[in-house]
Amino acid sequence: MLIILTEFLWGACLASFITTMVSRHLLSKSRTYPAYSICDTCRQRLAFWQLIPIIGWLIQRGRCWWCHSWISPFQTVTEIFCGWLYFLFLPLSWQTLLLTTILVCGLLVLATTDWYEQWIYPTILPTLIPLAILVPHPHIWLFDLLIALLFLIIGFSPGIGLGDGEFLFLLTICLGSQAACLTILFACALSLTNRRLWQKQALPLIPYLVGGLILTITLINFGWVI
Repeated sequence: MLIILTEFLWGACLASFITTMVSRHLLSKSRTYPAYSICDTCRQRLAFWQLIPIIGWLIQRGRCWWCHSWISPFQTVTEIFCGWLYFLFLPLSWQTLLLTTILVCGLLVLATTDWYEQWIYPTILPTLIPLAILVPHPHIWLFDLLIALLFLIIGFSPGIGLGDGEFLFLLTICLGSQAACLTILFACALSLTNRRLWQKQALPLIPYLVGGLILTITLINFGWVI
């Protein structure tokens, strides 16, 4: 039980660190950063307990302790998903730990950049390759390749994005078309929670594909998908 809790906390802390670093150093237009974390709205310095993954957001009930402005649940959700992903790959040998960390870091960077700025680094996409080792899954290679190429072509269509197509292409190569289609199904269901969809605004797809992927891995891990 202690090992499970430790691995979950490691994943949650890693998610908190990566999403913070990406938003500060890759997406921020300012080149000057305070030496401590602050509220984006009132600029008040955050206390240590507010920075505790998952717990800090829950204690504040999703709002800043001082100005009561809404705190996006994005980071908290990524912390939960990443902690769960480490749990799924238990027991962790050093090889599995290394591959899982590479995969998680890549997924976090892709999801964070797309969530905040609607673009991704294509060079990060190869971090999906560890999926082929971590989640062994039967392939029908000719069919999977055709589906993967179809996803890549769809990425050139308006409203989808080449990055989304490249993500699905590599995902299909690594896990097969069945897992890729299940990931899309979950992603569509998760996207229904975003009010931007109902307001007919642009919606970042990669974060929901990442969430759908983790749910798909869960089903495969528990033997609910063959």
